[in-house]
Amino acid sequence: MKNLKRYSKYVRMIGQIAFWLLIIIFVTAEILVWVSPANSKFKVDDNEFILGKAIIRHRLIMSLIVVIVFAVIEYGIYHFYRLFYFYEKGEIFGKENVKHFKALGLTFIYWFIAQIITLLMMTQLSDIAKNTMDFDLEFSTIIIGIAIILIARVMDEGRKLQEEQELTV
Repeated sequence: MKNLKRYSKYVRMIGQIAFWLLIIIFVTAEILVWVSPANSKFKVDDNEFILGKAIIRHRLIMSLIVVIVFAVIEYGIYHFYRLFYFYEKGEIFGKENVKHFKALGLTFIYWFIAQIITLLMMTQLSDIAKNTMDFDLEFSTIIIGIAIILIARVMDEGRKLQEEQELTV
């Protein structure tokens, strides 16, 4: 248990650092979408957009794409490092752990939804695309998300059984 607490502390710290670094990257990306010069490019997956052709509507769409993607990633990282905070405290099957584990599963589902929204928004950018747009939806994220949520439910049932056992002894 001592090793688990120690490693959980390191993982939590890495998660917190990633959380704050991502906020810095997010703010930088938002600024670049709005103030980048005409010859700059905006790349999403294999799709490249030339900002010189972008009007306000295009920049607004690109800005919203950045917000959606970063919001889902930040949501997942937050619950990841909070989960390890409770592991660090020695709580393995606590109510909060189940909540954060379930939220990690939801992150994968939100990621799939964000992909669909981003796909729909990027179709509005076709007139400033440098090349033909190519999109891939990762259906596996829904399966992974559902699996993690089911594991969270099993953890919650185990937690309830443990609480009942502690009360009867």
